[in-house]
Amino acid sequence: MGMVSVREHLHPITMRWIGIVIFLFSTMALVYANSPWQQKKTRIPTLQIYAEFDNYQVAPKDTTTLIIRGFLEPGWHIYSIQSQGDDGPIPTTITYSQSLYQPAAPLQESPPSIVEDKALRLKLAVHKEKFIFKQKLKILGSTSVGEQTFEGALHYQICDNHICAPIQHHLFTTPLTVQ
Repeated sequence: MGMVSVREHLHPITMRWIGIVIFLFSTMALVYANSPWQQKKTRIPTLQIYAEFDNYQVAPKDTTTLIIRGFLEPGWHIYSIQSQGDDGPIPTTITYSQSLYQPAAPLQESPPSIVEDKALRLKLAVHKEKFIFKQKLKILGSTSVGEQTFEGALHYQICDNHICAPIQHHLFTTPLTVQ
């Protein structure tokens, strides 16, 4: 008995569908490999932040200012803390993990730059290279006396005027002594 090829056992329509599926997968792989994200081999750049208080020793019911200094890689930016309209990006925010403090004033930021964001096709307020955020906090009367570790997170989106990374969450801590 002689050898029979697979082609002889498959229906011609089945062979056509197999060819179409192979073509579609090959095309999708080629498109993905040539996408701007893959070609550029983009990585999320490092954002360095440093958190500190203007006064590390406070009494319950006193206020102190949290200062966050940030440094970005050249060519990248994060968005302002201010809302930039319905079509704009999500503003940068800060959250705190303890209920021992409450904001005593709105979050402030160093003056942002206004740039034409090519990714969103809008003029937007952004921070490039470095920024400072300040939040005045009231220490609640129920806060225990002693060394405290203030914990928070900076929530931001980092972009390079062509692409944006997903929302990032950068955790930070800084000491505070309640007397």
